[in-house]
Amino acid sequence: MKSINWRPRQIIWDAKALIATVERSEVALDPAVRESLRDYFWVDLCAEWDSLYLHQEIHKTGNSWSDEFLRFEAAWYEDEINHA
Repeated sequence: MKSINWRPRQIIWDAKALIATVERSEVALDPAVRESLRDYFWVDLCAEWDSLYLHQEIHKTGNSWSDEFLRFEAAWYEDEINHA
């Protein structure tokens, strides 16, 4: 099978830079609302962090993945780690 020279479309951004100038004191959030959101954000953070383990498993398996898949996975992984 002939390999396709495919590259994923990717927009590079930095989550930390996006919120770097926001001070905690500038975000007014009722403590009860903050507590009600805790579980939601914890699950989301864990899901983003799981991408590390999937990435490691993909790269442990050797050369069984196509170049196109590995390029896609690298772009996806970079974005997931940025979220986490």
